[in-house]
Amino acid sequence: MKCSATQLRGSVILLAVALIMYIVRVGSSYIFATPGIPPWVDEIEHPVIVELSYDQNSSDNIYFLRKNSRVSDLVAAAGIDDGSGCYKKNESIVLKSGDKVVVRCNDGASPTVALSKMADASRYVCDLPMDVNTASADDLRLIPGVGVKTAEAIVRFRKEKGPLEKISELMKLHSIGDTRFRTIRKYVYIES
Repeated sequence: MKCSATQLRGSVILLAVALIMYIVRVGSSYIFATPGIPPWVDEIEHPVIVELSYDQNSSDNIYFLRKNSRVSDLVAAAGIDDGSGCYKKNESIVLKSGDKVVVRCNDGASPTVALSKMADASRYVCDLPMDVNTASADDLRLIPGVGVKTAEAIVRFRKEKGPLEKISELMKLHSIGDTRFRTIRKYVYIES
């Protein structure tokens, strides 16, 4: 069977388009890879999710680390280790999901490291529960099934009754029944 010049040109164009689509699909995973996520994240079942705030001029970043990681592991993953070993003095601190490590560079002195917890909105984005006793109404509204009125009712309940001791106390609110409580439950916790 003989092909006309038009059919041959169409076949070549179709092959070229298919090749370009393949290259874009495979190549984009390398070009647009999320910084801070090591390639082995998918290989571990429950990575430790930590936020790093480094110096005043940079934005906060989220890192996925192996279990039992320490500050020096985070600093190495972020590529900010200056080789001085000043982060080693924090080796006794084992990072856990939801931690925020704040590293501040002082003029001429060793960097200082402080540990706090991630903001509730960041925790929600990382699929980590937020502390129901400290979350703002805006943060609570991120939770599916919690609207403006329910979020404000939770905050008002905390102010009137004090911090919740058990998550189930949320069911004392008129706007939270069994179904809504089951939905909300996985998104909140109480810091002990």
